[in-house]
Amino acid sequence: MLFALLLIIGLAACGAGPDLEPAAPTPGPRPYQAATPSPTATPIPRSEVVVLPTTTPVIYKVQANDTMITIAIAYNITAEQLMAANPGVDPNFMRIDTELVIPVGGKIPQEPTITPVPITIQQLVCYPGVDKGLWCLASIHNGSAEMLENLSALVILRDAAGLEVASQQAYAPLNILPPGASMPLGVFFFPPVAPGVVAQAQLLTAIQVSTDDPRYVPVALQNTSVTLDWNGLSAQVAGQVYLPPQNPGVSLVWALAVAYDVHGNVAGYRRWESAFPMQPGGVKDFEFLLSSLGPEIDRVELLVEARP
Repeated sequence: MLFALLLIIGLAACGAGPDLEPAAPTPGPRPYQAATPSPTATPIPRSEVVVLPTTTPVIYKVQANDTMITIAIAYNITAEQLMAANPGVDPNFMRIDTELVIPVGGKIPQEPTITPVPITIQQLVCYPGVDKGLWCLASIHNGSAEMLENLSALVILRDAAGLEVASQQAYAPLNILPPGASMPLGVFFFPPVAPGVVAQAQLLTAIQVSTDDPRYVPVALQNTSVTLDWNGLSAQVAGQVYLPPQNPGVSLVWALAVAYDVHGNVAGYRRWESAFPMQPGGVKDFEFLLSSLGPEIDRVELLVEARP
């Protein structure tokens, strides 16, 4: 059984016919600025991608009286790094036994086990924002027969001389990637970012888990639709999450929409989250705005994940 579902939706934009007098375009909804800076037409060229063997990351189970700050101090990292590695965990409402991923580079109690996994970084594309910052998206493809969990990559920026000027870890918006599917790992470099830098990506972590892992519950997407905005730079995504009656109830549901341009490059992504429980046989509606970081959107792929 698979616990994440992939849907691909093609999009087409329509214009006025040649016999009609051109009119000012009707503005669509504003792009989601919190997740995507204003678009720019020219992405930084993709770099050569370096793929490394993956390492088993450190997983920490929350204990009584733990906080993000105390855990971060114990592993010699910042609270911001810990929260970035665990986007689905609310630091104000952490339950006992919640599993946290400790970012690579912290104080690891023991040497990680090197485990080769059949995974590739398909592409690395970066988009500068109007604030002089830089979004970099590394697309991961799962070519194995099992799910992949806890994906992360190191994105390095180099100047024209090949010297490293900045580096950050990029994390996946979902915990798992099903067989045959792709998902971006995103990271934002705060301004200022020097012009002309070249990005490289190194795969850091990926764990192979069984498709019947009890930590994830099979759910399905139905009645999905994607409506492209008039300028092609954003799309309204809607649909329903369906929990089959034979499955257990879930407490958390994530739906991920990934936008691609006509050349197959990742143009942007956004994750929808519902923290309300779902009972077996239940249906939950979702609707959100997906924006491009640069090029026009050609198609949208959807993934869904649920946890008990």
